[in-house]
Amino acid sequence: MPVHASDPDKGRNNLTRGSERSALDNKLAARIRLGDANALGELAEYYFNQLADFAASTTGNRESASDLVQDVLLAIWERRASFTPHTSVKAYLYRAVRNRSINNVVRHRAHAVPVEPDKPGPADTEEQLRFSELVIAYRKAIAALPERRRIVFNLIRLHELSYAEAAAVLDVSENTIRTQMSEALTAIREALADFL
Repeated sequence: MPVHASDPDKGRNNLTRGSERSALDNKLAARIRLGDANALGELAEYYFNQLADFAASTTGNRESASDLVQDVLLAIWERRASFTPHTSVKAYLYRAVRNRSINNVVRHRAHAVPVEPDKPGPADTEEQLRFSELVIAYRKAIAALPERRRIVFNLIRLHELSYAEAAAVLDVSENTIRTQMSEALTAIREALADFL
């Protein structure tokens, strides 16, 4: 979520919430290692939809994406005694889902269907039509990004991972994430030049 210059506390509040969430995730991981199924349930309840959305952006299929997330959670439970993420729990989950999603796409490449952008509905005004065109152009600009850059963009902007967490998910340096994000934003700005 972007931080606006007019609200300097907003960034600190998001960092505080992120730190609090990370601390809670670490406690849940410790409880999972001890065999507490409720802790896994709490983790799943918080992250399931986010992870399924992320998987769907790779597989193009929401149903199989949900199955992949369930597989990751089941694998964590089956190996609960050794569940010790070396990065944040959030980054661990995203990376596990990413790996399963990629494996799924490779296995079922013929079945993967890209998600179509929404078609604009009937517009009452020219402004609404222009906004609909902007949304479609924005989605197309994101879809046109090279796969790695699109994944970085989605992790940072859509799933609100930090640069460090995205780097851990993709097993690259933070500088690589910064470069990919910068190039993604430049490409999107260029694609939307007619609207800006």
